[in-house]
Amino acid sequence: MVHVGHSVHDSVAWIGPVLAPLILSITMILLSSGILYFSKRMAILPSSVKEWTLLIVGSVLVVFSFTWDYNRFIFSRYYLVELLKLSADKKLFETQFELRS
Repeated sequence: MVHVGHSVHDSVAWIGPVLAPLILSITMILLSSGILYFSKRMAILPSSVKEWTLLIVGSVLVVFSFTWDYNRFIFSRYYLVELLKLSADKKLFETQFELRS
């Protein structure tokens, strides 16, 4: 039997997948707070359509990149119609609430 020791990389493997969205979320919150703060102070803000488009597309791209693998996994097993029917299934939700009680 071969004994494999734990390395530093094994114990901190979750840092990247947790830290990256956390940093980006904080950055987006600070950016939006800054926009709101400076818009009340009449300071210079992104005002052109190009600047707003880049901000919005960048934010959507970040969210999309974090959910891509999960969406691919779910849609490889289910059709969208099945997922929509599942969300409208009251019996499913009632069962879940009964299990938690």
